Amino acid sequence: MKMVLLYHALVATLGVLVQGVVRFAYTTWIGNTSSVLAEVSAVLSLAVYFSLFWSAGAGVASMRFIPAAEHGGPAQGGVLRLLRRSFWAASALAAAISFPISYYFTGDMASAAAATLLVVSYGAYTFSRGTLLGFARATKATVLDIVSAAVAFGVLLAVTSGGAHWTLLLPLSVGYGLYAFMAWPRQSGGPLPVHQRKQVLSFTGYAIFGLVAAGGLLPAVMLFVQAFDVKEKADLFAAALTLATPANMLAQSLNQVLVQYFSGRFGVDPRQTHRQAAMFFGLSVIGFLVVFGVLIVLAPWLMSIVFPGRYEGGVPTLQLLLAIVAVSSLTAVPGAYLMASGRHRAYSVASFCATVCGVAAMAFLAPEHGLGGAIAGFAAGSVLSAASVTLLAFLARPSAIAVSKPPQDDTVT
Repeated sequence: MKMVLLYHALVATLGVLVQGVVRFAYTTWIGNTSSVLAEVSAVLSLAVYFSLFWSAGAGVASMRFIPAAEHGGPAQGGVLRLLRRSFWAASALAAAISFPISYYFTGDMASAAAATLLVVSYGAYTFSRGTLLGFARATKATVLDIVSAAVAFGVLLAVTSGGAHWTLLLPLSVGYGLYAFMAWPRQSGGPLPVHQRKQVLSFTGYAIFGLVAAGGLLPAVMLFVQAFDVKEKADLFAAALTLATPANMLAQSLNQVLVQYFSGRFGVDPRQTHRQAAMFFGLSVIGFLVVFGVLIVLAPWLMSIVFPGRYEGGVPTLQLLLAIVAVSSLTAVPGAYLMASGRHRAYSVASFCATVCGVAAMAFLAPEHGLGGAIAGFAAGSVLSAASVTLLAFLARPSAIAVSKPPQDDTVT
């Protein structure tokens, strides 16, 4: 059983990495062939943000409740019926809000409409992918990641010859939309009883806290830079963000694998699992120092290779960004341990509070200091998150949190 869980975690992580590579190639291509890299990066950040506030949470709920149906939980058909309806309601609200925000960033109605389509299609992707993983179809999820990524890049090659900037947002929309269409949960079922409906919606709402904390801080930097600094600075940061994104996904991949691993061991031997988590944390600190240290040293070369002759002034920004991402990556092991040991409530709240503090610092500093203020807020949030999550994970004695069976969901009764 553990090998099956590990297989699904590794295959699912491969899909995430494939999408990350495509995002990298997509923004690199735009950065080298057009002058709208900052605008496109801001819209991508907007799509990620809106997905975190419901669609991705619905995907996590699918992963939680679909397997639980086999052990007396809410019926799969009823869960999916509820989550589909909640997704469409949330998507309609996201579209209504994202259109004027996108218009503010792009100054063009067609671009704003294309950006809104990207917001909805990316949300559909995160929800449908979570549903596939809930049904333990990690292989299908990853195959669709590869297919949709190839289609998106093919469409990009087609639209770049057209010259219309708003069409540059269509390739990812097409790719994510194709994925959602192929993976869309079509199982039907009757309405859930009131208490089960509350159970599912409560879990989905609470999952948002952890998702926003895990993925909401870095996109916020791009949005604040785009809003409060000159275009040249926004372009430089967008180029740096393009290069830092794959490195940022390294920690996310490690976290996904370790959640599965710790979950399988914690109920058997909590003390041994605690010792393993501490050992893995020490190894991760060394590993991240080496990986990110090398990337920081190679930053000038990477910038000149990926964006030849365009964004050399962004090298210091890239180096600073990589250093902060290294700090934020330190939550990978302790965060996975907290979730696996049944303390994801504490993990989510601590991470969310740190993210709120970081975004608040950006809101306070960015209007006056632009790029520097936004990065300072990112640094503050990342340090707070890494410190609080690590302390929560390793200060408590295993005997204080151990249970005689695998950890239960502390938000669903």
